[in-house]
Amino acid sequence: MAAFKLVLKFNKNSLCRDGAAFLVVQNHTTDDDGDILLTPEAASPEEFEGYLKMIQADLDKVAKEARKKFAEMRKGGQRPLGLKTI
Repeated sequence: MAAFKLVLKFNKNSLCRDGAAFLVVQNHTTDDDGDILLTPEAASPEEFEGYLKMIQADLDKVAKEARKKFAEMRKGGQRPLGLKTI
């Protein structure tokens, strides 16, 4: 499962007339201090870099999805499917 997802929301009171995009963290854990951990424990720099590459791949997918959704909004003048009103 991806660590992030795209959430598009349309806020009636927002200055963003076409809606706004938000990045939502789906998978994380917290440590004893309450810090949000986005990666498992890494035992080496190479392992940590591998986790960062996975996060970057997730972010690239979200960015691609956002570009597509915003293009749909601009082209059709309508809110795309999945756009929530808040």
